[in-house]
Amino acid sequence: MNVATGEKRTVVTAAKVAEQYGDFMRTKLGGTDISVFFPVLSPDGTKVFFKPNRPTNREDYRGMDSSKRDGKVVVDVETGRLLRLVESWGHPSWTPDSRGILEKGNGILNIETGVEAPRFAPSCFSDHPSLSPDGTLFVTDADVSKRPYGKAGLWGIGVGPTTGDDYAVIYLFDNAHGATSWRHNHPHPHFSADGQRIYFNVNQGPWTQLFVAEKQ
Repeated sequence: MNVATGEKRTVVTAAKVAEQYGDFMRTKLGGTDISVFFPVLSPDGTKVFFKPNRPTNREDYRGMDSSKRDGKVVVDVETGRLLRLVESWGHPSWTPDSRGILEKGNGILNIETGVEAPRFAPSCFSDHPSLSPDGTLFVTDADVSKRPYGKAGLWGIGVGPTTGDDYAVIYLFDNAHGATSWRHNHPHPHFSADGQRIYFNVNQGPWTQLFVAEKQ
């Protein structure tokens, strides 16, 4: 939807995705009756990626198993052409030039070739990474406590340059609390458009809060 003009246009349909990538949908999701889930538009507006999703029709709609969802499909916004299927989700975000996808673990997937570049800051924890608008810095999060999966523990926010292996932990917090109306969200840190601030979710108190780290 063009918010300036009100024009609406269908870029791609779930049926087209299922037709082209049906084998993956049947193998990974158990069928082709999918929906387009969690679309993310590239910075230049020319591409979008999303996660195919298929409901499991269970009563626990807040749980992790409320649907089967994995992989990501990359689409050309202007033509609707399906550019690539990546068979894992990987907590992705776009690179500033809209030519790559930054993956969990700080590796960048080239959309055109399908090749992932060597990881930067390999010693940094990395669950939901994103880049600054100029591509010189990264921010990421992770559950940094060594404990059984799903149990309470500390999460960290890490920031560093995209060269070398330097990074700094700017915040540690217990993310096991927050609003109880839905499944707890992850921090998902992200830079502001001018690169001067970082926004992330925190569930360390009775409410889910948005925290802001500002460059000094």
